[in-house]
Amino acid sequence: ISYDNFDTVHIMAGENGEYYVQLEHNIMRLVQMCKTLGKHASIKVEPKLGELYVKSFSDTWCRAKVINNCPLTVFYIDYGNSEEVDKKDLHPVPEEHKRFPGMALKIKLAEGTSDSYLNMDFSDTLSVKAVEKLTDGTFIVHVKGEKYEMSNHCESAYPAGVYSDKERNAKHVLGLVKENDTGVWINVQKVMSSECITGSLSLQTKSADYVSMLDISELLRKIEPSRNFKPEVGDLVTVRAGTTWCRGYVMLLTEEEVSVALIDYGKTISVKEKNITPLPPRYHTYPVRQAVRIILKTYLETNAGMIGNEIHLTNVKKFNNYLKCTFGDYGEAEIIAWRPLIEEAGLRVFPLNNNSLVFLTSFHTPRSVYLQPAKKTEATKLGELLQDMTLYATKADPLKRKPLCGELLCVKYHEDGHFYRGQVFKKADEDTYKVNFVDYGNTEIVSVNDMKLLPDTYKKVPCFAVKVGLKDVVAHNFNPQAMSYINKLTLSEKTLLLMYEDSLSEVTLSEQDGKILNTHLVELMESSLKTLEMPTTDHIKKFHPFTGEDVIYESWPPNSRIHLVVLAVQDFRTVLALDQKSNLLNHLFTYLTPKITKYCGESKQTGYNPRPNEVILAKYKEEDEAEINWYRAICIKAMRSSSYVLFIDYGNCGELSHSDIRSMPSEFMDSPAALKRCSIYGLIDSLSNDMKDKAKHMLEHFTGEATVIEDNENGNSTLWIPSLYSKLQAIGFPRVDPPPGI
Repeated sequence: ISYDNFDTVHIMAGENGEYYVQLEHNIMRLVQMCKTLGKHASIKVEPKLGELYVKSFSDTWCRAKVINNCPLTVFYIDYGNSEEVDKKDLHPVPEEHKRFPGMALKIKLAEGTSDSYLNMDFSDTLSVKAVEKLTDGTFIVHVKGEKYEMSNHCESAYPAGVYSDKERNAKHVLGLVKENDTGVWINVQKVMSSECITGSLSLQTKSADYVSMLDISELLRKIEPSRNFKPEVGDLVTVRAGTTWCRGYVMLLTEEEVSVALIDYGKTISVKEKNITPLPPRYHTYPVRQAVRIILKTYLETNAGMIGNEIHLTNVKKFNNYLKCTFGDYGEAEIIAWRPLIEEAGLRVFPLNNNSLVFLTSFHTPRSVYLQPAKKTEATKLGELLQDMTLYATKADPLKRKPLCGELLCVKYHEDGHFYRGQVFKKADEDTYKVNFVDYGNTEIVSVNDMKLLPDTYKKVPCFAVKVGLKDVVAHNFNPQAMSYINKLTLSEKTLLLMYEDSLSEVTLSEQDGKILNTHLVELMESSLKTLEMPTTDHIKKFHPFTGEDVIYESWPPNSRIHLVVLAVQDFRTVLALDQKSNLLNHLFTYLTPKITKYCGESKQTGYNPRPNEVILAKYKEEDEAEINWYRAICIKAMRSSSYVLFIDYGNCGELSHSDIRSMPSEFMDSPAALKRCSIYGLIDSLSNDMKDKAKHMLEHFTGEATVIEDNENGNSTLWIPSLYSKLQAIGFPRVDPPPGI
C-alpha cells in the first residue's frame, strides 16, 4: 500500500476497522489464479502445519495455509479469513502458484476515522494511504476524504517517510525488545530538532536475528564488489562509507553521487557509485533493521555532545510498533522505526550549466548567493508549482508539532501572505524557526502556526534556487556598498550570464552590457578586505546590544579535514578550538584586532556594565607584554563592578573590571568568530569518572588533524579525531568506530 498516494482496495474480511483487503489492480490476477487452482483437486494430501494447499470456499478455489492441526484450521492467504476444514478437502497447490506471496493485506484504520467505516462488508471499496506499518505487517491507513488530527501518537506525529519497495517486509529490532528490557541502548547519529533525534538501537539478546553493528560491517566487508553495477532508486545496496560497511537503499541519483538511506544507522549519506554494490538477498531481511527515530517529550537544551553518544534506555514499555521509555537523563521518549523523509537524501535542484542565463534571487554572503534558471520551461514549472501550493495551502491544516531540522514544509512568507516550499534549518525561539525558501533562497523566521505539512509530490520537484559562490570575492560578508548594488540587481530581475569551470562554488556573473559582477563587487568591497571603516562614537547614542546568538561563526564543511588547536577544555568531550589552517585567522590578527584596539582607545566611553550573554569589547594584556589590545568577548557572568568574560576569538577567559569593557558596535560583528565549541565523537556518558578525567586531560592543549562530522550555524561542531582514539584505547578506553562516511 502506497505511502505517497491513495490506493483503491476491496474488503475481503474483517470488522471494527481492521480488514484484510485486496489492491484493486490485483483483482483480475486473483480471478485468473482461482481458475487454475483446481487442477489437482482429485489428489489427496496429508496436511502439515505451515504448508500451503488448495481448498474450495464458496465454490471458489483458494490457497489455504494450515495454521492449526487440532482442529485442522486453514487461513486463506488471498482473502484473510480462516475456517476449520476436513483434510479430504485439501489438495496440492500447483507449483506456479506456490511461490507467489499472499495477496491479502491487513489494514487498520487510523485513529480519527469516521465510525461509518468501522463495519464494511465484503467487496466494499476504500481509497487508503499507508501512514505506518506495524511489526506484524498490518498497515495503519488514512481514508481519502477523512480529516485526521496530528497527535502525540508516534503513528501520526511524524511523516511515515520513504520506503524502498524491496525492503518493506524486513523485520525490525523493535520486535525483539521485551517489556522492561534492561539491555537496550541507542547510539545517536543525528539531531533533527530539539525533540527528535535518530540513531541505532543495540540490544542484549540471544535472538539469531540480531547482529551487532560491528559484526554487520564485517559480514558486508566480505561481499564481492560488482564492477558493472548501475544502481537505481530503491535498490538495496552495500555501502562502503569510510572505514565502515553498511546496508541501505538508494534514495537519490545525481551525476556525481548516490544518496543512500542507511537502514541500521538512521541517517542518509552521499557516496560515489564505486563505493556501492548490490546487497545479497540473504541480507535483505537478516539481520533485523536497527535504525530508529527518538521522539523526546522534554526538549533538548543543547545538541552538543549528542552525536556519537550512547544512551541507555530504562522503564521500557512495548507497544505494537513502538517503545515508550526513559531516554538516559533526557526524560521520557517514544522510539519508532526510522524511515527517511525524502529531504533527508538531499534536495535536488534544477541544473545550471556553464554559459546559461540566470536571475539573481537572493544573497547572503559571497559564498552564499542564490540563482534561478532563466529558461521559460523552468519559469512555467515554477508558476504551476506555486498555483498547486496555493490551492493546497487553503485546505491543509497548520502543523500540529515542532518541525524537524532539515524538514521541507509548506510555509507562509509574511511579506505577501502566500505559501511556498521552505526548509527548516534552525530553531530561533520557542515557536519560531529559521526557514530557507528553497525556490528563491531567502531566509525568514517563521512561526510554527504558519507551517503546514508538504506532500511528497511537491517535495520531489527540484528546487528552483541554486546556491553558488562568487569567484574571487574573498570577503566574509558584503559591505553596505556591495549590498546596495547587488540588491538593485535582485529587484530589477535582470538576466545575468553564468560562467564557471569546475564548480558552482566558484562562478562568475556578468550583465548583458558585459559588466562583470564579481569585479565590481571586489572594487566596492576593497575597503573591507584591506581595512575596516571605523565606527563613530555616535553609535553609543543609538546603541543596540548584541547577544551570543548574533555571533557569526566560521563554517566547517562536513567531512572536511581541519588542523584542530584546542584552546580550552570545558568537559571530558567538549572543547573550545579553532582550525589553525583557517584564512580567517590572518584577518582577525592583522586587521580586526588593531581596528578594535584603535576604536577603544579613541572611544569616549569610560566603562560598560554588560548583561549575561552580551557580546562586548574587552581589554587584554599578556603579563610579559607591554602592549594592550582589545578583543571581542562575551559576558558569562555579570557582577557589581566586574564581569567574567570569554574572548570569542581566542578561548581565554577571566574577570575584568567594567572600566576595561566597552559596548559592541555593529561594525565589529560582521567578521566570523574562529573559535568554535566542539564535541568529540565517541566519548559517551557511560564512561567512568576516572576515564572522563583522563579524556579531559588528554584533550588539554591537543593539536592534530580532525574530520568534521557535523557543523552547526551556532558554532557547535562534532569532530572525529583518529589520533586521539588510539591513545585512549591504549589506556583502557572502549573501542570507538567512526560514523559512516568518515
